[in-house]
Amino acid sequence: MRIGWLSIILGSASLFACGDQAVEPSGRQFVDAGTGMIIPGNPDPFDAGQTPRDSGQIIDAARPSACPEDDHGETRRGASWVGDPSRTGGRINCATDLDLFRFSANRARIYRIHVEGIDVACNMERQAGEIIASSDGERCDLRIELALGNTYFVGLELGPEHHNLGAYRLVIEYAGDEPPPPPANCGDGQLDDGEACDDGNANDQDTCRNNCVRAICGDGVVWLGVETCDDGNQFGGDGCSAQCQEEGGQINQAPGRPTITIIGEATRSVDFSGIEVRLGRDPEGQLVQAICWSSGSNHSTEARAFESPFGRGAQTVEATLSWSTTGSKSVYCKTRDQQRALSASDRETVTVAAPNRSPGAPRITVDGAATSNQAFEFTVQLGRDPDGDQVQALCWSSGSDHSTERNGVPSAFVNSGRTTVVSLTWRSSGSRTIYCRSRDEHDETSGTWDTERVQVENPNRAPSRPTISSVLGAVRRQPVAVEIRLGRDPDSDNVRAKCWSSGSDYRSEANAALSDWSSGGRTVTLQFTWSSSGSKSLYCDTEDEHAAVSTSSDRESVRVAN
Repeated sequence: MRIGWLSIILGSASLFACGDQAVEPSGRQFVDAGTGMIIPGNPDPFDAGQTPRDSGQIIDAARPSACPEDDHGETRRGASWVGDPSRTGGRINCATDLDLFRFSANRARIYRIHVEGIDVACNMERQAGEIIASSDGERCDLRIELALGNTYFVGLELGPEHHNLGAYRLVIEYAGDEPPPPPANCGDGQLDDGEACDDGNANDQDTCRNNCVRAICGDGVVWLGVETCDDGNQFGGDGCSAQCQEEGGQINQAPGRPTITIIGEATRSVDFSGIEVRLGRDPEGQLVQAICWSSGSNHSTEARAFESPFGRGAQTVEATLSWSTTGSKSVYCKTRDQQRALSASDRETVTVAAPNRSPGAPRITVDGAATSNQAFEFTVQLGRDPDGDQVQALCWSSGSDHSTERNGVPSAFVNSGRTTVVSLTWRSSGSRTIYCRSRDEHDETSGTWDTERVQVENPNRAPSRPTISSVLGAVRRQPVAVEIRLGRDPDSDNVRAKCWSSGSDYRSEANAALSDWSSGGRTVTLQFTWSSSGSKSLYCDTEDEHAAVSTSSDRESVRVAN
């Protein structure tokens, strides 16, 4: 097989010095097919693929001979620019003819590069010179995955088994009707292998397409805020310019300046959404967006600015930034319209504070037993807060009126390390666990909680009223024995008699005579002495060991003689 086109290209590099003007041996100036620039002295511009004459490339001395009529260049400098996609005509005019093309990939996807017409072989290389595909002397029909924005060279020549000269058409197109599926992790917001970007949203009209390739002019999808049209190519004169702007329109005017309002205080390394931006109005009535940035944040420059969704002028949108350091920070915002015209910037200051730290765990103290359906108070010593914040206890217990942490009962805020009081009420008796956390005034809770057991008992019921036996023969200043039959207790508690009488040595309920403890229904005896004669009233209650007293007293009249 004869010398490949790659060695021809490399050999041609020695014929030029940077900045030298390219001149044919005849001295005639020519058009550089690689740039499309007209070199002074050439009568008409070169149109790649259309002009049936030599493009002006220098003939490489390494080739045995050059075809007298060559329609495409043989060197990188003379390679014909073609579009993506494109169909470009050419001719193989002699056995040693080499036609070289170059193009920039508009998409990251699988391409099909092939020829129609006569049998032509092909090789393909990247701009760096690395061969990435070859038809190995057979008819050119390549399928290859290309990277967005890279420049590639395609060389066409006769293969060893090809003998027919004549016309061909080079076709550069996307393989299949649909683009290749996005990478498996596309859309998760993380940049993975095979992804040019991944913004984690479902918007196909922003900077990052839903197949995780970057939006470009000519991809057939309007890039909102950047493009006003996208007809799937990068050619002007068809209503949509090569820059994907509608043609024939008037000059776009910049929108009005936005107004920034800062709400609250930011926290270091935490997304801050308290930046409200009132968008400036657009003279043409276009949708506009806010772009915001701040030094030291995750959007530190205007080139890396946060971009809000598009809205109408005077609408308020929210910007989100985060900072890696604390202190006073300047936030800048501009209004940008759909054609990327920018307003002047507004500036506002935000304070970035250190993250709040959690208080320490509390300690619960339970004294005594609780009674079902009655509020039970216990004390909680709060954990200390490293930021000096005030702290409260947050407590809960299964079966109580605050049964989960979500609806836990909070105490009052006090200085950290102090003791506070919390109250819970249980619906039934049994052994219960109390849980408490410390919580500071910024709603940060202790990492762990304290627990304590409490016995919940049923409420105590009062015993029944006692019965006083008749008192006969009472004499002033002489002791008299009084028999009292105790009331019964519904909880089977021990009970006692509690008796008093005006004019006696136990004259009021406050200093009543008390019998020994006994079972309900038993008879007990108490002694009374009156200091004066006459008719006296004797009162008695039944009292249980939990200090519950019968709801009514028994009364008996006593006649005291001199």
